[in-house]
Amino acid sequence: MMLALLLASTCLQDASWYKGNTHAHTLWDDGDALPEAVAGWYRSRGYHFLVLSDHNERNAMSGRERSITVDGVATRLKPLEELQRDFDKPGSFMLVPGQEIGDSFRGKLVHHAVVNSGRILMPPGGTSLRETLEHALYDVAGEGDRLKRPVLAQLSHPNLGWTVSADDLAAV
Repeated sequence: MMLALLLASTCLQDASWYKGNTHAHTLWDDGDALPEAVAGWYRSRGYHFLVLSDHNERNAMSGRERSITVDGVATRLKPLEELQRDFDKPGSFMLVPGQEIGDSFRGKLVHHAVVNSGRILMPPGGTSLRETLEHALYDVAGEGDRLKRPVLAQLSHPNLGWTVSADDLAAV
């Protein structure tokens, strides 16, 4: 959470504390609400920032056109730029670009929430669990270098399926 607060401070150009969520899913992927409903919920409850972290290319950042059926009605999913136009309020709320890199090793999930990226980063894989973790972090660092701004990664749900141990985290 400290990294997210640092990022929000950098993005909002203020040294204050901010409340936000860096890991929220929508109907772009495996969430249960439209992205505008998720963004509206957080903004209406006093959050300062939100990252819609849907997995890989099933993400509002993808630039793809996508429609789904909601309650029997075809519904167009809004891309990130449109959501930002609708929900960003300077000085009070912002949608920070991001995703969740949904990777796996030997059938176990290895997911990283990525905050402040400029494009979708695909799962890099690896020949070991630690290498899979390292490759994702390397790709995120490269994205930060490319954009010349902070791009952060956090391991999502490390004990889901008990995939990642404390020793793995310490080694990486």
